[in-house]
Amino acid sequence: NSTPPRHAQENAIQRRLTAMSLQKLGFQVAAVGSGNEALSQLQDGRAQFDAIVMEAQVADSDGVALASAMRLATAGSSS
Repeated sequence: NSTPPRHAQENAIQRRLTAMSLQKLGFQVAAVGSGNEALSQLQDGRAQFDAIVMEAQVADSDGVALASAMRLATAGSSS
């Protein structure tokens, strides 16, 4: 059973366009407004997903540091 890719993008128009593009490719998409929102959902168990699409430079965090934190948050969940 696969889970939808998570798409973190603060720009609502860009977020919608990217989500539509991913959906046209056959993905189910769960979009969030910020990287920290996606991280929060990962850490408290509200979200599980197969892929993350985000910018390297995000408004609420350093994208590289955020990606590392997301990897740590999901480290125990992959078997």
